[in-house]
Amino acid sequence: MLTNLLRIGILGLVIAGGSSVFAQPLRYNIQPKQIIAYNVTITATTPALTDTLQGVIVYTGTEVAGDILTLEYNGGLRKTTKSAASTGGPRGGFGRGPGGPRGPGGAGFPRSPFDQPDFRGLVQSTNTLVITNTGKIESMRGDSQLPYLLGNLSLMPFESLPTEAVKEWADGNGLTITSGDNSNSRFGPRFGPFANNNEEEVKTGGGENVTYKIQNDDGKLVTIAKTYVMTSPAATSKDTGFNMNGTGTYVFNRELGVPESTDFKIDLTVDSNSSQVKVPITVAWKRMSEQELAEHQKLVAEEKAKLAELATRGSRPIPPDDLKKILEHLASKDDNVILRELTDLKRSTRREILKEDVQLVVQIGTLLTHKDEKIQDAA
Repeated sequence: MLTNLLRIGILGLVIAGGSSVFAQPLRYNIQPKQIIAYNVTITATTPALTDTLQGVIVYTGTEVAGDILTLEYNGGLRKTTKSAASTGGPRGGFGRGPGGPRGPGGAGFPRSPFDQPDFRGLVQSTNTLVITNTGKIESMRGDSQLPYLLGNLSLMPFESLPTEAVKEWADGNGLTITSGDNSNSRFGPRFGPFANNNEEEVKTGGGENVTYKIQNDDGKLVTIAKTYVMTSPAATSKDTGFNMNGTGTYVFNRELGVPESTDFKIDLTVDSNSSQVKVPITVAWKRMSEQELAEHQKLVAEEKAKLAELATRGSRPIPPDDLKKILEHLASKDDNVILRELTDLKRSTRREILKEDVQLVVQIGTLLTHKDEKIQDAA
């Protein structure tokens, strides 16, 4: 009997201990020198085309001070565009030109989000983020804005976490759009498809609201249902109106204290001049394993090495074996071989011949009096 009571007591402690683990609040916990990386894929489909944005984003922890984390972000997405099958152009949609269907300054539909060339999220960039362990953005240095009202790429994985151990919570605020400002918010003011880059007017209104509900918590991964709504004031003859509605899941890695993955679908609706365009958007990202990260870092290092080699190739002597082969070709009895080598040298990225390659200068000099005028001209 006593043994059974002890077993029941121990079992009760195990259950209680397990439930206390699940009751711990969710917290970001990225330590100095810790590296986490994500594969990101975003698609956006307009009446005219489909944009696919893909790439890898990497975060390195640099400092932890109480509940404040400092991270360095590196990354960017590459955009590929596939045109719609129709060749007649969009009807009531984004125009193909920089200012809409009637060109810059015209009265047509506003500039489309993929016509703007200055989205820093579409090139490799570096940001410094200071966030709390619940995801509040304290400060951000740098810019990684994406088109389609998706905000800063560097902030995308970091959702707002609850201050206490609850299963449901919400976050939201009013929305301010300033065409000339660089905001630290997830949904900054410069990314709209309707922004006029020369305009400094501030338009305030609308708002955004996010709700979260934990669907599953196995002690390691927490799956959270997320809904998102963002609206602007109604469209007028001068201003564009928009709204975004999104649903999906956000997975948090409780064990590591980092974002794990997301799978999200958004409907973006843009209204202007009695026209309406709907843009379905998908957003997916997933944390890379250590092996995947190592492979990515290897590819990046190899690419950097290739670029460095190309940049310095013209300032280094020709490798001895290559020089020997070039000289043999230039001394060939076959005029076609000589001409082909001279053509290859002309196409080379090398813009000068160094003193170490003086033999090449001498050999080319002998061809200036060659019997074939084509070879003379090429030399």
